[in-house]
Amino acid sequence: MKALIRSAILAIALMAAPHFIKAQEGPQDFQQTLSKATLSVYRGKQVCEWKIADTFFGPVKYWGCSFKRAFTCTGTVVGRLSATEYVGLSAGHCIDWKDEKNYYVGSTVEAEPVLHSVQIVKSENDDRYDYVVFVFRSIRELPVIKVNIQGGIPAIGTKVMNVNFAEGIGKQFTHGEINSEPLDDARLEMKQRFMITNGMGPGASGSAIVSEETHEIIGLCEFGFPGAQMGTGVIPTGKRYIDFMEDDSAGLKPLPAPTQPPTPAQEENWL
Repeated sequence: MKALIRSAILAIALMAAPHFIKAQEGPQDFQQTLSKATLSVYRGKQVCEWKIADTFFGPVKYWGCSFKRAFTCTGTVVGRLSATEYVGLSAGHCIDWKDEKNYYVGSTVEAEPVLHSVQIVKSENDDRYDYVVFVFRSIRELPVIKVNIQGGIPAIGTKVMNVNFAEGIGKQFTHGEINSEPLDDARLEMKQRFMITNGMGPGASGSAIVSEETHEIIGLCEFGFPGAQMGTGVIPTGKRYIDFMEDDSAGLKPLPAPTQPPTPAQEENWL
C-alpha cells in the first residue's frame, strides 16, 4: 500500500508545474495561501494511569486516560490524493521511526488543537536526505504548495519566504534570501545544504522555504545556530527530493539483532 501511495505522490510531483497561483495571487495573497497550507506536527498518544484526586473525604485513587501531545516541528501540504486525503512534507529528523504510528498534524498550536493522524509514507534522516512524506485526512479544503523538482540549489540572492511554528507559539512569517554557496561539511554530517538570512527558532524544522518568484518549495528548514548572528540551514528539494522518493535504499529501518549468532553460510550470503 505504501508503495502505491508513494507512486501516486511521485506522479503528482512530476506533473507540469501550474503557475496559476503566481498569476492570480500577489505576494500578500500567496502568503495567506502558504499560511493555510502550513501544518503543526505533533507526537502524541493516549496515556492511561492511576491518578490521585483530592476530595472532601481525602485522596481518592482512580484510573484515568487522556491524550498526551507534544509539538515537534512544522510541515506543509504538498499534494492531494482525493477529496479528503492530503500529502504533507516535513523534515525527516522530526520523526522518531520507532514511534511512527503516533504522529499527528494540525493547523494551530492551541492548548488542544484539532489533530489528524498521519500515515508515514517514507522518511529518512542522514547526510543525503532529511525528509518525511506523510498522508492525512481532512474534510476542510486545504491549499497545496508545489515542490520544486528541478535542479539543485538556487542562486545566491533568491528571495524566499517562510511560515513556521517556531517555539510552538503560533504561525510566524519570515522573509529573506539565499546567502551562501552550496555547503558540504563533514563535521555537520551534511551534503549540499545552503543558508538563508531568515532567522528561525526550534520548531521551525521542516517548514517550507518558498521562492517568492515561483511560489514553489525550494527547500526545508533544517538547522539553526542558537545564540549566533547567523541565518538558517536548508536542505534543498529539487532533484534531491525526487532522488529521495525514488531511492529504495532510503527509508529502510534497522532490523532487530538475531538471538543466535549467524552461521558461516548466513555470513557468506550477506556479502
